[in-house]
Amino acid sequence: MVTKMVIIIGKAGFVRLSARGRYAVMAMADLAGYGGGLPKALADIAQRQVISLSYLEQIFAQLRRNGLVKSVRGPGGGYLLARPPAETAIADIMMAVNEPAREPRPAAARPGGAPAP
Repeated sequence: MVTKMVIIIGKAGFVRLSARGRYAVMAMADLAGYGGGLPKALADIAQRQVISLSYLEQIFAQLRRNGLVKSVRGPGGGYLLARPPAETAIADIMMAVNEPAREPRPAAARPGGAPAP
C-alpha cells in the first residue's frame, strides 16, 4: 500500500504527514476557517475537503476523545473546536489521530538518492 505524504516546513525543519494526519489537519483547519463559533456538520467538511464521510467520522472520534473538538447533538449540531485555533498545534492533531510526525528519510536512504517529496 502506498501512502502519500505531505512535507511541512516549520521551525523544526521538515515533517512528513500521512494521509490520515493530513486529513485530520485539513479538517481542523476547515473547522477553524468555516466554523465561526457555530457547530459544523461533518458532511459539510467532508464535501469541502473531498474526504470520505465515514473516514472523517473516525478521525473526529479520535479528535473528540483527545479534547481537540467538541460535539453538539441535535438540530444544527456538529463539531466545534474545543479551544482557539492559535492554541492547537499540528503536533497535537497528529498525536490525537495516532500519527506521529516523522522526519523525511535522508537522501542517501531514498531510492536513487532522490530529493524529499
